[in-house]
Amino acid sequence: NYYYKQQKYAQAITQYTKAIALTPEFSAPYNNLGYSYRALGKYEEAEETFQHYIQLIPNDPNPYDSYAELLMKMGRFEESIKNYRKALEVRPDFTFSQIGIASDLTYLDRMTDARMELEKLLEAAEDDGQRREAYFAIAVTYAHEGNLVSAIKTIEQQYEIASKAQDLATMANDLNTLGELFYESEQYDEAQARFTESHRIIALSELPDNLKQQAERSLLYNEARIALKRKDLASARIKTEAYSRAAVKTGNPNQIRQSHELIGMLALADSDFATAVKEFDLGNLENAYSLYHLALAYSGSQDLNTAYEYSRKAADFNGLNDLNYAFVRTKARTLANKLAEQIQS
Repeated sequence: NYYYKQQKYAQAITQYTKAIALTPEFSAPYNNLGYSYRALGKYEEAEETFQHYIQLIPNDPNPYDSYAELLMKMGRFEESIKNYRKALEVRPDFTFSQIGIASDLTYLDRMTDARMELEKLLEAAEDDGQRREAYFAIAVTYAHEGNLVSAIKTIEQQYEIASKAQDLATMANDLNTLGELFYESEQYDEAQARFTESHRIIALSELPDNLKQQAERSLLYNEARIALKRKDLASARIKTEAYSRAAVKTGNPNQIRQSHELIGMLALADSDFATAVKEFDLGNLENAYSLYHLALAYSGSQDLNTAYEYSRKAADFNGLNDLNYAFVRTKARTLANKLAEQIQS
């Protein structure tokens, strides 16, 4: 699991395969083995792994759910829905599969059906956690439509649940999500206000110091992005460098990848496409948002074929309930079509 969490999937596959060789009937390694194959684009091996996982524990919803997510990734949306339904036959309250069906319907451009599925989840919710999951998934469908106003209203409903419970960490997280939505709406003052309030809630709380330090880094990251959008490159550069130093100091791989993406955004703004390519390539390539920006970097450097490859990866990312993907899916499709025309001309 260490290699898997580090996104070192080839090494993870080696270890999971060894574990399976020792105890073939032990089901646990099959799940992450399948996801590791999927991450490397080895869909045939992933499919075989998940099918065997199902055979081992047919009365558990998770194998069907994992297989359905693979099928979604492969663009086999109708088959994916069937397997999510199988998971729900085993366990009707398996929320992940209900949300998975909504994601499939979204990618089939059946947004109304997707939201109807999620309204069922909302009505049947037994606790605040399930209600929050339903609201977030509904917001994602709106974001895919480009209807960020409705997405914001939906996340505000999600925030009210956390606020009523005075769950400070969750309130802060929801404010960050609202900040992201306002950022993508190009309402940068509103975005800054949400990011700042998120930080304030954590800073004044009695939550652990590590969460407060993370909130400091998160605010720095978001302020750097907003400075870039406001074309305040001097401020953006200072904040980017500060965030990068802080990320390296934590040793957290996700934050280090995020720091590279931030440097890449700064390089794009400077039209330094070679640096942008290098930095985005060190970012999170399992994030459609990063793939899209890597495509932009390659396009700027006039490597149109590679730019097209990454724009298609971003466009066809097919992530589960993925807000970042919702932000760039249409943009990536448009970019891919434009690049295809340029390549052919």
